[in-house]
Order: sequence, then structure tokens, then C-alpha cells
Amino acid sequence: MCGRYSMDIESENDIRRVVDEVDPDIDWLGDRDVFPSEKAVIIAGDGYMLKAENMRWGFEMPGDSRGDDFVYSRSRESGKAGAGRRLLINARAETAMDKPTFSDSVKKRRCAIPATTFYEWDAKKNKVTFSLELAHTIFLAGFYRLVPRRKPTGSEGGCQFEDGSRGLLDINKEFVILTTAANESMAPVHDRMPLILPEENIRDWIFKPELTAEFLAASDPELKRSREFEQLSLF
Repeated sequence: MCGRYSMDIESENDIRRVVDEVDPDIDWLGDRDVFPSEKAVIIAGDGYMLKAENMRWGFEMPGDSRGDDFVYSRSRESGKAGAGRRLLINARAETAMDKPTFSDSVKKRRCAIPATTFYEWDAKKNKVTFSLELAHTIFLAGFYRLVPRRKPTGSEGGCQFEDGSRGLLDINKEFVILTTAANESMAPVHDRMPLILPEENIRDWIFKPELTAEFLAASDPELKRSREFEQLSLF
């Protein structure tokens, strides 16, 4: 699975090199770890251009969402498991095309998620960091959805909704990271890992739907693995 990853300034430079345009309002976030529910830098299609922009990580789901795909339920503000929203943050590459929650998005709105490293926790709760051997930035395969949300404006301004309230209709973008079966570099730690895109395939992944099934079935490269012997829990 993938429940946390990092970004740094050098990865920002790699993104600028890959894309055709950058959203003028983008927040590059700096050197930091990225958690579910947070804003992240994503590469998506805008017409026929690759564009770097911000999206939020996770499909917000009602109730006790379960299944084969990873649900994140931690509120970073409260620090209590289960206290926050329930977010679908990962989707299995093997089944994403067939699941109603994901099917439309993976067919029509694919994206790439740049990361410097990503993390997993072993059976003893040790944090393990994964990176590419021959490149600084990892491009993870994902997809996103468009979510209309109301922005209240008070008694005046905006438009009036059916319930009588007033506000503006804003479109949010939420993304999910695809996962695949672990290869030899990941298997000692976890049985799933993010689906990784070679940099040269990002444009085809985003713009060529006829290749989607082929990309979803692709094998990941071997990764470099380093372990921290501090006890750091994901939840």
C-alpha cells in the first residue's frame, strides 16, 4: 500500500522539467512528508498539456467503507484513530477498472503523483523508506475525481441552493494512488506497493486510455530500501 510519502525541492525541479505548464496558484509544499487528506502536487492532463497542480489525497467516503482498498481513518488534528474522515487513499490496480467507486475516474482522469520517497512499516512497526536507485523522483500512478462542494457566502452573494442556503459551487479534486502486488524489493516488508510509472510513460498513462489496462498490469522496478529503527506507527 502507500500511506505516506515525501517531497523535496529536487523533485519540484523534476516536475517542472516533465510538465508543459504549472498552475499559477500551485503550492509546492517544500521539503516535507505528505499525509492522506492533505494537499499534494499532482501531474494531470489539461487539454493536451501535462500540468502540475494541487489536489487532495483521498476519496472521502461515507460510513464504514471497507473492502480490498486501503481506508485511512486518522485525524491528524486529534491524533485519534477513527476520529477523522474515512478516506480511500489506495486502489488495487487489478480491480480499479471494475469497481464503481473508481471505474469512471481511472478510465477518464488518470494522473501521476511525484514523490521523492515513500514509506511502509514492517511487522515490528519499523519505518522503512523506499526510493529509486537511478532516479531522484518516483512517479506513482493514480487517478482523481471532481467533487462539487458548497462555499457559504452568507445571506447575500453567490447563488441560492434548493435548501434555501446561499453560496458558491466549488469543484475540488481528490486523488487515489494505485497499488500492485509487491516485488522482491518490497515483499519482505509488505505484500502491496504503489504502481510506479517510468518517467517516459507519464504522458501515455494520462492521455492514452487504450493503454490503461496494460499500465495497470505492468511490473514495478526494484527499489532501494532503508530502515529506521525507531518505533514509528502509521496510525
